[in-house]
Amino acid sequence: MRLSVDDEIRSGRMHDVVVANGRSFGGGMRICPDAEPDDGLFDVLTIGDLTKRDLLTTLPKTFWGKHLPHPKAELLRGSTVTVDSDVPLPIELDGEQPGTTPARFELVPGALRVRVPG
Repeated sequence: MRLSVDDEIRSGRMHDVVVANGRSFGGGMRICPDAEPDDGLFDVLTIGDLTKRDLLTTLPKTFWGKHLPHPKAELLRGSTVTVDSDVPLPIELDGEQPGTTPARFELVPGALRVRVPG
């Protein structure tokens, strides 16, 4: 897999790549615990080739945001993310599968107006 986050490039075997603009997903897993939706940056978590033991010991920690740092994970931040692979891989967006790699994500500051009651 190949990953580009602004000017940072990574390649190799990855179990997963998470492009997040918020802290939680998947029923409350705090996968990117320091992500801020209004900072103008994606938090991009690369998860390396995990063993079953790694997965069993680390996955429960994601619900509290205590899984990082981890020797097989890296957190990057940027406003433009590109993910590519030799073979098309499925992409999941908020529980839906709209297509496969290659994919490009670009954060556009101020594109949405959000009204907060209060």
